[in-house]
Amino acid sequence: RDKWKKPTWLINIDYKPNDDLLVYAKWARGYRQGSINSNNLGLEVVGPEKVDTYEIGAKKTLTGPVSGFFNVAAHYSKFKDQQLAVNTVVAPAFQGRVSPSQPIVNAGSSRIWGVEVDAGLRLFEGFRLDAGYAYLNTKLLSITPPPVPIFFAAIFPASVVGGPLPLAPKHRVTLSATYTLPVDESIGRVSLGASFSHTAANNAVSPNSSQNFFRLKASNLVNLNLDWEDIGGMPVDIAFFVTNLTNEKRFTYPAGSFTTVGAEGGHLNVPRMFGMRVKFKIGE
Repeated sequence: RDKWKKPTWLINIDYKPNDDLLVYAKWARGYRQGSINSNNLGLEVVGPEKVDTYEIGAKKTLTGPVSGFFNVAAHYSKFKDQQLAVNTVVAPAFQGRVSPSQPIVNAGSSRIWGVEVDAGLRLFEGFRLDAGYAYLNTKLLSITPPPVPIFFAAIFPASVVGGPLPLAPKHRVTLSATYTLPVDESIGRVSLGASFSHTAANNAVSPNSSQNFFRLKASNLVNLNLDWEDIGGMPVDIAFFVTNLTNEKRFTYPAGSFTTVGAEGGHLNVPRMFGMRVKFKIGE
């Protein structure tokens, strides 16, 4: 049994020089409680982590024949006692008696900074185009590995001091388009949409780490949707969707078992999926 508590807050300053422009700055303190996992022998308890995030940005509304918006933000975050996964190698004396595990430990401090831009345009009646871009730069500043329990021969952090944090892609681009069909209101509102998301390749384990290096390949995800709202004037909506249209196959996280069993596996992404949603609206 353990318990943790810390205050969190958000301080935000907004300024509007005119009706179409907002600039802002904010400081947020985040806090994640610790946890206990009895399956991680010798490393059952992990303490809390905290983060200070600073952000400045602007939001611009576009008016005229082509309307829309343009947002930009720059952010910087510093973690203390960050919770990160480590991989373990079972000691020879405990082979077959103790399972290899990937416990969470308090790694030390790290920093993250980045830039995000997103925009949306209504190019003509019924057609909307949205785009977004994010850049992320991460670094582990310090690490204090926990003592190695007797059950394990070694503990390998997924990142090393000066290296990037695991599962932190530097680039991500998203594009989406929606077209609302020019049909009579008595039929309802019918729209077609498509979205594309590109996530850059990233490391599950730092390339500077002494453990087996595992790099996750870039991802290109395509989704489609068809929405029909207020069908025939009735309070009924129906939506058809396809996710992962190209049925892309990739690992989203490795098992980290190479140093123990000599083979590597991992968690797979969600395959292509077709679906339908129906919504009934009751009352005003």
